[in-house]
Amino acid sequence: VENHLIATSEREFIDNDFKSLEVVLRSHIKPEKAFLNKDFPIALPDIVYPHDALHKLTSMLARKFSVVVIEDLNVSGMLKNGKLAKAISDMGFHEFRRQLDYKGQISGTHVIIADRWFPSSKKCSKCGEIHRELTLSDRTFVCPTCGFKLDRDENAARNLEKYPILMAA
Repeated sequence: VENHLIATSEREFIDNDFKSLEVVLRSHIKPEKAFLNKDFPIALPDIVYPHDALHKLTSMLARKFSVVVIEDLNVSGMLKNGKLAKAISDMGFHEFRRQLDYKGQISGTHVIIADRWFPSSKKCSKCGEIHRELTLSDRTFVCPTCGFKLDRDENAARNLEKYPILMAA
């Protein structure tokens, strides 16, 4: 089981690597064409380059969903973990959030920031029990109370989907 960057309520996963991000974005973006001159059209491949992948991802999320819930992560604390530091610093979480906020305002998408301490990964999306012994290396969530078993990131996505309702109550 892999670590996902994004898990949607529609069970669509975008992984933490550039290749999977490119594949998902390709399905939402029309190929662009470039013309050397008017007589010789050259179709450019629909490649997502790293410098604009974040723009395309945040645009796609803002257009596709009316509500987007993201976690307020403790990035500075995560950077102290030597094994994760490079991957986390390359992700550009602050820029992702900034772009999603302004594109959400433009497109009418409501962007909700889940509290940093909300246990999205450790809470069972079926019974609500919190699994305190779950570690980062546990990629499958297994509820000790009801036995519910699910990919850790999908479980977190389901909990984040319920977050606006929990906060309204």
